[in-house]
Amino acid sequence: MKEFFKSEPVIYGNYSGAGNFPEGSIDALRECFELGADAVTLNVQLTADGVLVAVPQEDLSQLCEASGRVSDYTFEKLRGYDAAYTFANGNGEFSMRGKGYVFPSLKEILVTFPEKKFNVNLLLKDIKLAEAYSEFLHEGDYKSRVFTSSMYASNLRIVRKAHADAVTSMSFWEFIRVYALFRLNMLGFKKKFNADIYQVPENIGLSNFADEELLNILHRSGVRVYVWNVSDEQSISRLREAGVDAIMSSRVQSAVHVPG
Repeated sequence: MKEFFKSEPVIYGNYSGAGNFPEGSIDALRECFELGADAVTLNVQLTADGVLVAVPQEDLSQLCEASGRVSDYTFEKLRGYDAAYTFANGNGEFSMRGKGYVFPSLKEILVTFPEKKFNVNLLLKDIKLAEAYSEFLHEGDYKSRVFTSSMYASNLRIVRKAHADAVTSMSFWEFIRVYALFRLNMLGFKKKFNADIYQVPENIGLSNFADEELLNILHRSGVRVYVWNVSDEQSISRLREAGVDAIMSSRVQSAVHVPG
């Protein structure tokens, strides 16, 4: 068993916490853990000078005064922008502007929460990002605390090649192929999976990616099943009863109230 799974998280929050703090900020992550999340998902990108940062959106104009991508700026320059600039509270007020919120580095987050686990999502299709992240995993005892996801198989191949003991989930096309094999009644013949986690939405259109029979097949092959974008207690309860290993929710407070 890989080290990450020896104390496996069951409830994942996301980088926005409960919406009371700017997305991806240290305060938002802390709020997530205080609400009962076992782990938190982070979107990670790479600055122009090679620093891994937790910035939730690709377009910086959605978050701060800057425009363009994270990769257009050095880490020092990026830290000069107000990460709370576009954040509005429940009354629509930009009450946290000028309060010192900055975009944290991945290392800063792991140091701030030394006992916590994270899903690190490599947000963009970027060889430099994947290589920098793979190098980062060599620097500290992080593989026991993170699992890596990405929509892009090319990112994950780099991480898997560098770290056979790292936990990764399936890319978008990897999980689509798994579902296609299931629908063709051929998944049971697949003997090996490159990923440790089948991380999916419950449904896309009429396709049920969390079908109980599909879960059983994957579990027999040692693959965990994590379902994301689940927010209501009824759905969380149903998925847990079906055998889903972890719930990834923007409403942590709902997930923690569902018996496990």
